[in-house]
Amino acid sequence: MTDAEFVAGEESLCFGDVLKDFAKAKYINILTFYISEKQNILLDAVKRAGARDIPIKIITNIPGRWPHYFNENTKEVARNKIDVYERKLNPTSIGKLASVFFKFNNHGKMIMTNNIIYWGSANFSDESKKNYECGTLSRDKNFIEYVNSVIIPEVLEEPISYYDIEYNVCVLSMYSAIAYLHNIHDEIHDASYGCFESYTILTFIIIT
Repeated sequence: MTDAEFVAGEESLCFGDVLKDFAKAKYINILTFYISEKQNILLDAVKRAGARDIPIKIITNIPGRWPHYFNENTKEVARNKIDVYERKLNPTSIGKLASVFFKFNNHGKMIMTNNIIYWGSANFSDESKKNYECGTLSRDKNFIEYVNSVIIPEVLEEPISYYDIEYNVCVLSMYSAIAYLHNIHDEIHDASYGCFESYTILTFIIIT
């Protein structure tokens, strides 16, 4: 890869050059762990680009959403976050060609257009400006095309799409239930293996 630079600092957006390119971009891809809950500066930049009817893909996790919750407070926190994400990421408010996806195991951060790409520690959120973040910027056309044609489709193999709000609630609940069942399965498997392991050790001691 050529034409790349390391960026780092605080009180600034490491991916600021990507934001500037939104005005002339032919497409935008955003992979982020979370978005701002109370601010809209970055989403407003996306919406301005979306007004030009360019393809926009936003792939995000929902922090605070878990397969199961330990108390009512954590449930309420998750419910509030889901409400925020549904309201802020409604594709119809972003652009005609906008698509939003939820990927619940995502922790990656990447923002790109057809001209420039950033990947690093910064989320696509206003709060990242307050943190010390670092990452890499590249304008390598071949690398950008590789990420757009190979990596983005790979990331999109598992996420669920944004639907209307009521349907989102059903889908998110379903995925939570499935994740919960997987957790139970893993706990039973681990417990069974532990018992088997203890039994094997005890048998070995008795025999010897």
